[in-house]
Amino acid sequence: VSSGMMNGGFVGKMAGGSIADSIAWGPVDGSYVNSGLRQVFDGGFIGYGSAGSIHNDIALGPVDGSAGTGAAGGITANGGFAGYAVYLQIDQSYAMGAVSGSAVNPAVSVYNGGLLGFSFDQSITNSYADNPVTGTGAAGNGGLAGRALGTTLSDDYFAGTIQGGGSVDGGVIGANSGVSGVDHVVFAQSGSLTAVGSGGTANVSASVIGAALPAMEGPLAAGALSFLSSSEWAYAAGVNQGLPFLSHDAVPTLSAALNPAGTSQADTLTVGTRYLTGFSDNQLTGQAVNSGVILLASASGSFGASSLTLTGRTAAVTWTAPSVTGASLIVATGPDGFT
Repeated sequence: VSSGMMNGGFVGKMAGGSIADSIAWGPVDGSYVNSGLRQVFDGGFIGYGSAGSIHNDIALGPVDGSAGTGAAGGITANGGFAGYAVYLQIDQSYAMGAVSGSAVNPAVSVYNGGLLGFSFDQSITNSYADNPVTGTGAAGNGGLAGRALGTTLSDDYFAGTIQGGGSVDGGVIGANSGVSGVDHVVFAQSGSLTAVGSGGTANVSASVIGAALPAMEGPLAAGALSFLSSSEWAYAAGVNQGLPFLSHDAVPTLSAALNPAGTSQADTLTVGTRYLTGFSDNQLTGQAVNSGVILLASASGSFGASSLTLTGRTAAVTWTAPSVTGASLIVATGPDGFT
């Protein structure tokens, strides 16, 4: 997806309504040069979203929204999940695609967020981002939001990395323009990174902390993320790099067979269920790989004897389902894995 004012991996513009149980995994490139556009919004799932609800959705593709010589006073907002979000309710959703957006023209304000580029008057609950955020010369780089105004965040985490802006880099929010409340949020601590880059910490509670990544891993009852509810979140050794994942993502038995790479195991997968395949660090060619996502969708019937074989960075998926019609299989993962 590229070259528009509102670029999204699933939808460019959302005005009202609701989106649930969906995945976007393609790359989004909203970078522009010599453009008169004053506003460009790029998101792994939604480019621009307003007055609606998001539930149980995933964005996996990378987002690039570097701003060239756009109109003076312009804004570019890049988010792993949504570029610009206003009056949205986001719940039980996450992003894993790398986010990058550099400001070539200082007259254009660029905001980059692991989850949202620009967040205005909305709530974000039980959601997370696990991706690198990079923005040289940006006005705000944040783990969950590049810039936030009138926003409420709770029971969320950011497990990625941030690089580029120095004083405008925040583990949770890059530029705080007046959040309504931030509570029970944890970000991966790196160097001198703080929860908020610029704008102060008004309405950011003491429960918002930075923690070393190992302290964020492990069972729900322990560590920095122990406040997460077991009704919304789950944990399984070797899955999602040891980080808690949303409980509606099932873990198939084949996850235990993906070590070492090149092996496979038959498994029965249920149509309509989303699975985490459980890749661990350094499993594929010495690189850290996010958990893969398998989604089976079918008009009728069920899949059986499904298997997933990994060789290097290549995945081969096979199944036996001679009686199934109108069926589709999606295999996707984060920015450093395969699709």
